[in-house]
Formats: sequence, C-alpha cells, structure tokens
Amino acid sequence: MKNQIIKITFCLTIALTSILFIGCGEKNNKNTLILGCSADYPPFEFKMNGKIVGFAPDLANLICKKLGYSLEIKDMDFSSLIAALNSGRIDFIMSSMTVTEERMKRIDFSQVYYEAKLAVIYRKNNIVDTVEKMIDKKIGVQLGTTMELFIKEKAKQSPSINILSLNRNPELIQELKIGRIDAIVIEQSQVEHFAKANTDLTYSILNDNAAEGYAIAFPQKSNLKEKFNKALNEIKESGELQALLKKWSL
Repeated sequence: MKNQIIKITFCLTIALTSILFIGCGEKNNKNTLILGCSADYPPFEFKMNGKIVGFAPDLANLICKKLGYSLEIKDMDFSSLIAALNSGRIDFIMSSMTVTEERMKRIDFSQVYYEAKLAVIYRKNNIVDTVEKMIDKKIGVQLGTTMELFIKEKAKQSPSINILSLNRNPELIQELKIGRIDAIVIEQSQVEHFAKANTDLTYSILNDNAAEGYAIAFPQKSNLKEKFNKALNEIKESGELQALLKKWSL
C-alpha cells in the first residue's frame, strides 16, 4: 500500500510539473517577446538610470504593442547576440545590427528601419579623420560589428593599421581618452553623442563607406518576421517612425 501511495504521489507530481511547464511556455510564446540588445549604443539603445532606453526600445515597444505582445529586454555583449538568438534565449535582436551576407547564413532580417553611415572619433590633438591617416595607428572597434569588418578589410590593404576590438563602446571611448588607441570607427549618430559628452574628442564621417541598413534579426524561418514587417510598414505610413527619429535626434 505504501509503495502504491508513493507511486501515485510521484505520478501526480510529474503531471503537475508538466502542466506548469507547458503553461509557462505558452505564456512566454503568446504574450511576451524577449529582445536582445547591447545597451551601449546611444541614442539607439543605452542605459539611463538603470533602465534600457533609446530609439530601438521605443520602436520595439511600439511594434510589440501593435502585435499584442508585451516586451522584455535583455542586455548582453553584441558579439553574443546571434548565439543567444539561435539558442532560444531571446526572440529577436534589435541592436543597430547591419544586414550582411554572412549574418544571413545564420539568421533572418526584417526590412531596414534605419540607414546609417560610418564615422571615426578621435582626440582633437591627434587627428585621424580618414582611413589613410589610420596607417601606423591603433584603431578601436566594437567586437562582432560591421565596423570591425570594415577596418579589418582596410587593414588587409594597409597591414600597419592596428586594431583593438572590445565588447563595449564606452570601454573603447575610455581607451581613446587615455591614449591607448588613436581613433574608433563607429556609427554616425552614436559618434555625435560621444563627441558631445567628451569635449576633448571630435569626429568625421568616413566618405569611403556606403550607407548601412539596421534591421531586426530573427531566427531563420521565424513567423515573427512577417508580422514585424507589417507593423513596421504601418508605423512608417502613420508617421510614428519619423516621430521616434525626431525624438532621439536621428
């Protein structure tokens, strides 16, 4: 009898655990989407008073609201975002990520929501405003970004360009300010923010790079892609996207 009671109790425990697990899974899938970003990229995604804010979180919240989802945001290193996406830890990436052929082998993208240009930021007493002036210099870039790809391609042509890749842009800014690197290749809108916040730094737009398109990333064959594209079109047509761009001075 005792063995039967233990057996019944065990079966009930397994059943209840399964129900709870399924219930939690359904809630996450149906009601909440997890956004992954590297919150070190003002004005797109950054931390203010302990909260992740910026153009991308605002746009993500707007899209999710239109689609009937609540939103959770996870901050992580940019270089770990795609792995987190493909492992299911996040549902989509919105972190100033450029569409590239290499990335498209691993993930899918929405339509482009922002066009950007590359820039270079440097100390006012050490002008490095062109790729030619990067020769024999040490240049910083964020790890895993198209800026890193860009400068690595330039270094193939000019091997004396030294490269420092770090996970976070604020770390690169500190390296620049103390003189451990000579410049940072970065996105135009973000460079304006850092130059304004650091009066000893200035910047130039790099003329030998094409405009880059930032898009939302999903796992391959995700059914979210079509939904997000539809919401993006509605936001563009309604003028809400332009209002967000204006809010964040983009």
